[in-house]
Amino acid sequence: MAASDRQISLGVLRDGERRDVGDLIIDGLREHYGVAFDATLNQDAYDLPESYPGSLTVVARLGGEVVATGTLAARPGGVGEIVRMSTAAHTRRIGLAGQVLDHLIDEARKRDCRELRVSTPSTWTSARALYASRGFEEIGLVQDTDETDVRCVLPLRGSGPVRSFEIIPGAPGSTVLLHVPHASRVIPADVRSGIGLSDADLDRELTAITDADTDVLAERVADLCGVRPWVFVNRLSRLVVDPERFPDETEEMNAVGMGVVYEATTQRGVLRQPSPAERRNLVQTYFEPYAAALAELVTERLASAGRVTVVDVHSYPASALPYELHGNGPRPEVCLGTDDFHTPELLLDRARSALAAVTGDVTLDSPFSGCYVPLDRYRRDSAVEAIMLEIRRDLLASRPDDLARAIARLVETL
Repeated sequence: MAASDRQISLGVLRDGERRDVGDLIIDGLREHYGVAFDATLNQDAYDLPESYPGSLTVVARLGGEVVATGTLAARPGGVGEIVRMSTAAHTRRIGLAGQVLDHLIDEARKRDCRELRVSTPSTWTSARALYASRGFEEIGLVQDTDETDVRCVLPLRGSGPVRSFEIIPGAPGSTVLLHVPHASRVIPADVRSGIGLSDADLDRELTAITDADTDVLAERVADLCGVRPWVFVNRLSRLVVDPERFPDETEEMNAVGMGVVYEATTQRGVLRQPSPAERRNLVQTYFEPYAAALAELVTERLASAGRVTVVDVHSYPASALPYELHGNGPRPEVCLGTDDFHTPELLLDRARSALAAVTGDVTLDSPFSGCYVPLDRYRRDSAVEAIMLEIRRDLLASRPDDLARAIARLVETL
């Protein structure tokens, strides 16, 4: 079973996990520094609560295995500092570090910290990008023995809710935005408590509803492009909220209890029964900030590049699930979702041509139709073009590299 197919849980450090967390941190440092690394100088990794009094250590578990961690340490003057962030090598690029970081930011807000600080080696570009995606500003460099660290600060008071998404920057002149809304299995603990399924049933539901590895595919596409596209990734499960639904009565999936806030499962059973206040809280906490950030990014790209093409990246199963409203139609290897205002024929031709290297089994709007455009631009701004790539999961599993190259070719024609 792939890492992205197993259930993720996040929580505070348990006493029985100290050795595993310490080993995880030490392994990450050894990977970076090589044979010169001296583990004896980093024994605080095994005694985090004692080494950082008043701290909180968050642990991510994947199928019971400790795979990511980070600690919020208390500093004088209402300052929090993030230390000892680490992710297991075999579980990177599925959003675990981002989820740990979000929990630490949330905890810092609960403690009424006025700001949050973190330092990271200047050569760790992925870590710097992660912190930047959460609003940290790089404020200076510090020379630490033979390595230069970047110091980053995030102001907290009055800074609003924790973001559930990640923006991976592209080239300044790129006109393409890859949008990945359904790749995550992560559900915050307070949201999980409102879901009525057992852990085993929830795990099955997540397997059915999650577009596993579409985030990995999108990031691989971006890596292959000469002009790097922007990537916007939902780092929470669509069972929290579905950011692609219309937030009103026009959403057809309301008919099966799967509008913005899902109340039903893929099997049309009961997922949860939120009160109006609980529903409103989910929308305000997760849906609205997500939609606003994506709309803002599109506006920024329009100002910079003059036009934007949103490429929605999804996957779907070979056999229809009971919740599907149009499951009786064709289920090609690739379905192209379109909109008659935002998907011009030239964009369709380029998509078909690029995908031809992988498959000729491509159809339009079956079993899923449409594509994502921010509501403030929807059917109003022809400078925003859009197309949805619904990739059948057996094809994605068997030919991910070929698909990445094909989609990269598409991106480079836009």
